[in-house]
Amino acid sequence: MKKTLLAIAVAVATAAVPTIASAQVAFNAAVVTDYRYRGISQSKLKPAVSAGVDYAAGAFYVGAWASTIKWIKEFGGDSNVEIDLYGGYKGELAKDVAFDVGLLTYIYPSNKL
Repeated sequence: MKKTLLAIAVAVATAAVPTIASAQVAFNAAVVTDYRYRGISQSKLKPAVSAGVDYAAGAFYVGAWASTIKWIKEFGGDSNVEIDLYGGYKGELAKDVAFDVGLLTYIYPSNKL
């Protein structure tokens, strides 16, 4: 069993070497007058600061983004930051037919809710 897992790990690592060579990292940062999500203010109509980082290696990608928020205190929470973590795999099945499968979570550090 251990030899099978080792063989699979070596095969995946070997296949990933060309992908790692073409890996890309991108950063973003912003100061906005109002952080809105789906039309609803997340910063109670006040300025917000946000930043993020994205890493892509071939078809795989992961990233993180964070912003200051103010709304959660109205619901008994105590967090003033939202952190979004995401990752996935995207590709093309045929010409003009693409797919993207991923996961996303929102984290509110120190929030008791």
